Amino acid sequence: MKKLCRIRLINWHYFVNETISVNGSCLITGENTAGKSTILDAIQLVLTTNQRKFNTAANEKSNRNLKGYVRCKTGIESQPYNRKGSIISYVALEFHDEKTDKYFILGVKIDSPDEDSSLTTKWFLEECSLEDLSFIVNDRPATNEEFRRNDRKVPLISQATEAKRRYARRLGDLEEKFFDMIPRSLAFKPMDNVKEFINRFILPERTIEVATLKNNISALRELEELMKLTKEKVDKLGIILKRGEEISDNQKEIQVNQILIAKAEIESAKQQLEMLEDTLKGDTIKLDALESKSKDLKEKYDQENQRLTNLKIALGQNETTLLITSTKNNIQSYRRDKVDAEKSQQNLLGMIQKFHTANIKLNELRDFILLKDDLLKLKSITAEESEKIAIINLLKKNLSERKEIYTAERYSKTSELQELKETNISLNEDITKLKNKKLIYPEMTTRLKEEIKKEFEKRNIQTEPYIFSDLLEVTDPKWQDAVEGYLHTQRFNIIVDPKYYDIALDVYNRVKKEIHTVGLVNTIEMTSPREVDAASLAYIVSGSNRWAAAYATYLLNRVIRCDEIQDLKKHKVAITADCMVYQNYTVKKIKPDIYRTPYIGAHALVVQMEQKLNQLRTVEDSMKEVQQRINVLQPLLDAISNCRIDVIKENLSAPIEVEKCEKKLEEEQRKLTEAENDPSYLDFKIMIDETENKARLIEIEKDTAIKETGKLMNKVAESQRRNKNMAHDLSELEKKFDSSCAEDVQTAERGISKFYEQGKDPATIVFNFTRQNVRLNTQGDKLKEYLVSDQMTYCKDYDCDFGNSYERLGEYIGEHHRLTASDIIKYADELETAKSNCQREFRESFLAKLKENIEDSKTEFRMLNRSLKGIYYGDDSYKFELTANKKKNRLYEMITSPEIETGYDLWSQNFDEDFKEELEDLFGKLTADDDRGEKVLSEYTDYRSYLDYDILIEKKDGEQQRFSKIYGEKSGGETQTPYYVAIAASFAQLYKFEDTIRIIMFDEAFDKMDDDRITSMMDFLNGLGFQIILATPPAKMEVIGEKVDTILIAIREGVTSIVEEYFL
Repeated sequence: MKKLCRIRLINWHYFVNETISVNGSCLITGENTAGKSTILDAIQLVLTTNQRKFNTAANEKSNRNLKGYVRCKTGIESQPYNRKGSIISYVALEFHDEKTDKYFILGVKIDSPDEDSSLTTKWFLEECSLEDLSFIVNDRPATNEEFRRNDRKVPLISQATEAKRRYARRLGDLEEKFFDMIPRSLAFKPMDNVKEFINRFILPERTIEVATLKNNISALRELEELMKLTKEKVDKLGIILKRGEEISDNQKEIQVNQILIAKAEIESAKQQLEMLEDTLKGDTIKLDALESKSKDLKEKYDQENQRLTNLKIALGQNETTLLITSTKNNIQSYRRDKVDAEKSQQNLLGMIQKFHTANIKLNELRDFILLKDDLLKLKSITAEESEKIAIINLLKKNLSERKEIYTAERYSKTSELQELKETNISLNEDITKLKNKKLIYPEMTTRLKEEIKKEFEKRNIQTEPYIFSDLLEVTDPKWQDAVEGYLHTQRFNIIVDPKYYDIALDVYNRVKKEIHTVGLVNTIEMTSPREVDAASLAYIVSGSNRWAAAYATYLLNRVIRCDEIQDLKKHKVAITADCMVYQNYTVKKIKPDIYRTPYIGAHALVVQMEQKLNQLRTVEDSMKEVQQRINVLQPLLDAISNCRIDVIKENLSAPIEVEKCEKKLEEEQRKLTEAENDPSYLDFKIMIDETENKARLIEIEKDTAIKETGKLMNKVAESQRRNKNMAHDLSELEKKFDSSCAEDVQTAERGISKFYEQGKDPATIVFNFTRQNVRLNTQGDKLKEYLVSDQMTYCKDYDCDFGNSYERLGEYIGEHHRLTASDIIKYADELETAKSNCQREFRESFLAKLKENIEDSKTEFRMLNRSLKGIYYGDDSYKFELTANKKKNRLYEMITSPEIETGYDLWSQNFDEDFKEELEDLFGKLTADDDRGEKVLSEYTDYRSYLDYDILIEKKDGEQQRFSKIYGEKSGGETQTPYYVAIAASFAQLYKFEDTIRIIMFDEAFDKMDDDRITSMMDFLNGLGFQIILATPPAKMEVIGEKVDTILIAIREGVTSIVEEYFL
C-alpha cells in the first residue's frame, strides 16, 4: 500500500511555506476561510493533474481557480490579489511505499509572471523525500534552474497528460476512472434523489457527436423545405400566368371594340358632313339678302346726318347761342375758383382745430394762452385782418415758449425714469441674492473673495475665504448698531485659514490694480486666544470661526460700552448704544448711513431684505408718477408740433374768397337761364332733336343689319372651314381604319361584323362602346395591378428580380417552365439521397452510440453491484437497479431495439410504423434552433436521461426494500448512507490491487448525519482499509477525531494560514 505522509505548500492561497504531516487517515478542521478546502484542492490538483476542477462542496458559489490560489485572491475589487509581481508556487505530496519502504514525491510547480499573464504549470515525480528537493533558495521559491535534488536539476514535465500517465502508474497502475472519482468524492454533498447521485458520481458523462447527424437532418429538412418552396413557387407562378391570360383576353376585346368604334366614327363623320353641306347652302342665300339691306340703310343714314349738320351750323350763328356759350364758360371758371378756395378753407379750418386741440391740452394743465373765441375769429369773414394777425402772432409766441418749456420737462422726466428703472433692476438683483441667503457686500470685497476662492480651487485647497461679518454674531441686539458703526468697512475684511494666508496675499498683490480698499486679515497673528473684557464691545460679539473671533476681540476689546454719554470720557475708547463714540479725547456721532444696513448676525439678512423691499416700493411708486407725467407731456408736445402758423397765414383769406365765388356763380347762372328761354333758340333746338332721333333709329337698324351680316359671314366661313376639315378627317379615319384592318384581319372582321350586328345610329354605337372600352381599360389596369402585386410579392418572397409589369411576363413563364421541367425532378432525387444519409447516420452514429452507452451503464451497474456484494453496513447491503425512464419509455424501446444493429431501414416497414412519432420528435429536438436548443440537445444526447435508478436494500434476514419507497420515512443521515457506501465501494473496486494508494477524500463530510451514524460510517470506511482524508467544521471534530490517526487544525491570521496538529 502507498500512503500519503506529508504535504508541502509554497505560495498556495494563504499558505506561504507550510509542510503538513499526515499519519494514516486524517481529519482537517478549522473555522471557515481558514484553509481546510484549500489543502484538499492542493491534494486533488496533484493527484488528478486537473487544473480546472476545484472542490465546490464547501461553497457552491465560490469561483476558485488556479491563479486565485497562486496569487492569493482576496475577493476585494480594488485589490484582487495579495501577491504582487512574479510568483512561483509549489504543491508537493510525499508518499511512503510500504512494499519497498521508500518515499516518492508527486508535485507541481506553477509560475505566474503577473496578474494578467497566463500561468505556466510544470509537473514532477521524484523518488525521494521532501528534504531532498530545494523548494526554497535564498528565502524565496526556487526557479526551474534552482529546483534541484541534491546537485541534479529536477526534470519537469510540461504536459499534464504525460504527468497524469506517470502518476497513475506510480500510484499503483490506477484506472482512468480514478481521475474522475477523486473530484467527485470531494464535491459530494447530501442530495435528494438516487438519480442525481448516479449521474454525478457513478455514471460518467459520455458525449455523443451529433454534428454530422444534425447537418444531415438539416440538409434533409432544407431539401424538404426546398421542395416545398419550389412547389409553392410553381403555384404562385401559375397564378401570375393566369393573370397574364386574363390581361391578354381583356386587350383582345378592347382591340375588337376599337375596330367597331373606328367603323362607327367613319359612318358618323359621313352623316355629319352631309348635314353641314346642306346648312352651308341655306346660309349663303341669307347672306346675300342681308348685304343688300345694309347698303340701303347706309344711304338713308347719310342723308339724315347731313341734314343734322346743316341745322347745327345755323344754330351756331344765332346771337343767343353765342351768349349761352360765353356764360357757360364763365360758370366753369368760377366753379374751379370756388373749389380751390374751399380747399384752402378746409386747410385753414383743419389747422384751427389742431390749435384748438393743443389749447385744450394746455388748459388741462391750467396753462391758458388763448381764448376759444379768439381762435374762432381766424375763420370769421367779419373779423378785421389786423385783429387776425395779432391773434396769429400771439399764438406763435406762446406756443413756441410752451414747446420749449415742456420739451425740457419731458427730457428731464425721461432721464429720471431711466435712472429709476436701473435702480429697480439693481434692487431686484439684491433681493434675489438676499432670498438666496446672500448679503449684499461692496463690489471690491466680493471680487477679492472670488479671486482667492478660484486660486484655492485651482490648488485643490479644501477651504474657502470668508467675509469677516459673515462669521460674527452680536449677542445683545441693543449694541448691534454700535458694533456695525464702529467696525464700519472692517466688517468687509477677508478671513482665510492661516495656512493659506500667504497664498491669499499673493492673489491680492496680483489683482491690486483692479481691486483695492479691501482688508485681508493676517490670521497668522490671530491664532493665540485673548482674554475678553466683559465691559467691551468684544464681549457681546461671538464668532463661528476661531480666527474671526480672535480678530473681533483684537478690534473691539479696547472699546468700552457706556450707558451714559458722561461716562465716555472715563475710558480711552468708548461708545454708547446710540453710536456716540469717544476716541483720541474726541466724541462724535457715527453717521447713521454706516450702521443703518446691518451685515453682522443672522438678523442682518432679514433687515437688509426689509430695507431693500421698502426701497423697491418707493422706486416703483416714483416710476409710476414719472411715467404718468410723461404720458401727459408727450401728447401735449405732439399736439403743439402739429400746430403750423404758416398754414394759418397762407389760408387766412379763404373764407372771403369762397363767399365771392358763390356770388359770381349765382349771377352767371341767372344770365344762362334767361338766354335758354329765347323763342328763336327753342325752334332750332326742336328741329335738331327730331333729326337726331330719326338718324339714331336708322343707325340702330343699319348697325343691326351689319352685325347680322358679319355673324352670318363668319358662320359661312366657319362652315366652309369645318366642311374642309371634316372631309380631311374622314379621309384620315378611312386611311387609319384600312391600316388597322390590314394589321390584324381577324380582329378587323370581328369588329366590322360586330358593328353591323348593332343596328343603331353610328354616334350611339361610338358612345356605348367607348364607355365599354373605358370599363375594359379600367378592368385591364386592375388586372395589371394584381399582376404587378403578385410579381412583386413573388420577387420579395423569393429574392429575385424578374421585373414588375405585363411586359416582363415572359420572365415568369420561363421560370415556371424551368421549375416544372427541371428543378422539381432534381430536388426529388437529392431528397432521396439526403433521406438515406440521415437514416444511416442516425442509426450508426446516434442510436447505436446511445444504445452502446446504455449497455455500458448496465455493465457499470453490474460491476458496482459486484463490488457491493458481501459488503454490509450494519444489517443492510445495497444493490443498485437500472430501468428505463418511464417518461421516455418509447424512446428507450426504440434505442434498445435489436433492429438498430441490423442495418434496418428506419423509415420503412415495421420500424417506421412502430416509432414514427418518436423518430420525428427526436429529430425535432436534435435540430432545435431556439433558446432552449442547447439544453434540449444536451438532455437527449445524454444516455442517462433515458434511465431511472433505485437502490435495493437487503437485510441479512432476506427482507428487501426499495430506497425510493422508504426515502421519505428516513432521517437525513439515513438517506445519505447508501451514497457513501456506493462511493466507498467504487473506490474499493478501483483499489482492488494491494500495491496502490487507498485515498478517499470528502469535504464537509457527513453533513446531515448524527454522531452515531458518523461513527458507524467511519468504522465502515476504516474496515475497507482506506486512507481517509476529510475536512469538517470544528463541531464534528470530537466524533470523527476518535476514528482517524491525525487531526490537523487550519488557522488563519490575516493573510496567512498555518496548520497545527491536534491531539484529543
